[in-house]
Amino acid sequence: METCGKKFNGTCIGPPSIGEKFPCRGSVIATVGEQCASPQCDTTFQHSRPAFDKIVDATLVKIATDYEP
Repeated sequence: METCGKKFNGTCIGPPSIGEKFPCRGSVIATVGEQCASPQCDTTFQHSRPAFDKIVDATLVKIATDYEP
């Protein structure tokens, strides 16, 4: 699926692992700029830091997220 240029509503739905503190505080609408095609990518999407900081604590680096176009 071609996603570049499309807008998605990304909602934090929890921590990446069971037992971690629940980090969420909302959602953010973001435009996809590019996709990582490398097998080294371990995420579906990577938010910009300002977008990420709107939905979780700024000290975190990874969360579970639900995306809707």
